[in-house]
Amino acid sequence: MIQDFKVFLNATSTGPNDWNIALATLYKNFGAVDGLVGKMDAITLKHYGSADARQQATTSRIELWTVVSSVLGREIVMK
Repeated sequence: MIQDFKVFLNATSTGPNDWNIALATLYKNFGAVDGLVGKMDAITLKHYGSADARQQATTSRIELWTVVSSVLGREIVMK
């Protein structure tokens, strides 16, 4: 389902509230995102062992982050 993860650094920050790190998840195509929550549910439950453990891990991660924005983008690779 997921082909790659990428990390971007913002070298041109416009102020103290601008983002400094961007995390990207690469999917095969836009259609791969349709129904993704349902597809990932069994995988994440197997990894965490229970829905409660999964929720605790999610809550812990969210407490560490400040989400500035969420965008859907397309990578263009020049040949």
